[in-house]
Amino acid sequence: PPLCYAGDIIDLDDPPQKIFPSEEGPAAIFSLKQKEAERAGGVVIVGKTAIVTASVVASTTASLKWGKASISWSCRRSEVRAMTLNVEATGANLAHAHGRTPLLFESA
Repeated sequence: PPLCYAGDIIDLDDPPQKIFPSEEGPAAIFSLKQKEAERAGGVVIVGKTAIVTASVVASTTASLKWGKASISWSCRRSEVRAMTLNVEATGANLAHAHGRTPLLFESA
């Protein structure tokens, strides 16, 4: 069964244990480059169990770093076959059991 579904809302400041178990250590969150038509920023969350992309919903609490996000895509790490990072390290392509997913990172 899937760990989560597109459209699920998660709290990035306290990720769900089902997707990112605390015994595996903290998940890494990376900002994705925002497309002109998007209002919210995108992120990729990488844990030992899953990789998830999501659109961040603006946080209303100043003490929270990330706030809530709506999941747009997810995949179990065991289903990822390869990750190809481009030369500039500004993007990557994930090859997985269900096809390919391009990621374009926010430049530092």
